[in-house]
Amino acid sequence: MEKKDKKTMEEEQNISEDTLNQESEKKEQEAREKVSSIQPSVPVLIENEKDLEEVLKKHTLWMKSILGDEELGEGIRANLKGANLAGFILEGCNLSCANLDGVSFIGAKLVDINFTGASLQKTSLQGASLKNCKFHHSRLLEADFTEADISDCFFSEEQKEHAIGLF
Repeated sequence: MEKKDKKTMEEEQNISEDTLNQESEKKEQEAREKVSSIQPSVPVLIENEKDLEEVLKKHTLWMKSILGDEELGEGIRANLKGANLAGFILEGCNLSCANLDGVSFIGAKLVDINFTGASLQKTSLQGASLKNCKFHHSRLLEADFTEADISDCFFSEEQKEHAIGLF
């Protein structure tokens, strides 16, 4: 009888752990969906580095509010759709969940950039230097990485299939 009880207890513990893992995965997915469903602001015209710094500052506040570190409504989700950032140097920026569709990063230097969950559809990164950038869950449909240096960047197989110049 004791063996059966032990076995039953082990099975119940395994079921309990599985349930906790499923609940955790569900919460993570819900959080991603919540963030993705929030519409970005209207596209911002970037004429110089100061303009970009202002957008990044507001986006950082927005991300902190989504993550619960700041009051909700603080900051604005970055929308750089169609911006010309060719040749810009960006380091240590968090562009998670940003709209970067159609942005030109041609020849840009991008170091330690977090693009997690960002949309980079039809974005041009031709000849750009990307070091240690994160692209987890990023949308890269027709993003062009031709001749880009992508050192220490990881891309999923799906991202490789949808982007240009990734192999």
